[in-house]
Amino acid sequence: PVAPPERRAQCYKIWESFATSDSLVFGAGPSPLIWGRMGAWAGRAAQGLFDFHELLLQIFVDDPLWFVRGTKERRRRLVVILLLFWQAFGFPFSWPKGAVGPEVPWIGAELVVDNGGPRGRGVRVVVPADRLDQMREEADRFLAGNVISRKALRSFAGGASFIAGLVPFLRPFLGGLWAAVKDVDPAAQPDPAGRMHAGDPLKVWTPQVRWSLEWLRAFFTGTGGVPLVRVLRLRDLQFGSRFTAAVDASPWGIGGLLMEGDVVVACFADRVQADDIRRLGVVG
Repeated sequence: PVAPPERRAQCYKIWESFATSDSLVFGAGPSPLIWGRMGAWAGRAAQGLFDFHELLLQIFVDDPLWFVRGTKERRRRLVVILLLFWQAFGFPFSWPKGAVGPEVPWIGAELVVDNGGPRGRGVRVVVPADRLDQMREEADRFLAGNVISRKALRSFAGGASFIAGLVPFLRPFLGGLWAAVKDVDPAAQPDPAGRMHAGDPLKVWTPQVRWSLEWLRAFFTGTGGVPLVRVLRLRDLQFGSRFTAAVDASPWGIGGLLMEGDVVVACFADRVQADDIRRLGVVG
């Protein structure tokens, strides 16, 4: 329910009439602003009940996730305190979606606690196999034809971007998809013979995105049945590297720094040359 003074933010036009909702409607523009304050309070107030070494909490919109530490009895007690606290304030739960253990599904991924291994303890983020199969089959369909529906390609790019949020090394291969989706001349139309071209508002030429699709399909297929995984090691998070590299670029030049701690120990800079522009196929 939305407080009466804030219901003006839940106002909608329906044809020629207006309606106001007395409850929070997900999908509306103002809703995240209203819910965000309540969600932030729910997370911060609940975290304040615990030492973060024994229970660490995160809420992503309306999906809570927490890691709990201690004996079995202690962990159970901490979780009961957390859930009772939220229930006392009237937050409803979708109990069938709940999961507990060293492996839990959370927002389209599997989170797996890894307590051993040669590199130490950490967490593995695993993209579910059924999601990868679906994306791979869609990439196969795109690659089998000469043109792709722009709407279907946009949906595919959105799904791939979600996976790249879990496994960031996919991100470099998404640029070609989004560039093709956005490269539209609103006034362009197919010619009288029905031939498609790059500016068609409904279609994209497959060769425009073949490189991106083939790379993504390879990642979605995997090697030897190994799923797409991102590994976060506690040791890597606790102890940063001695050296840090930072690079940047503009239409006129490129440069970078090598830092030891907060001290710059080396650098480079160069102008973008005509050969660079020809090789990369960009306009200087």
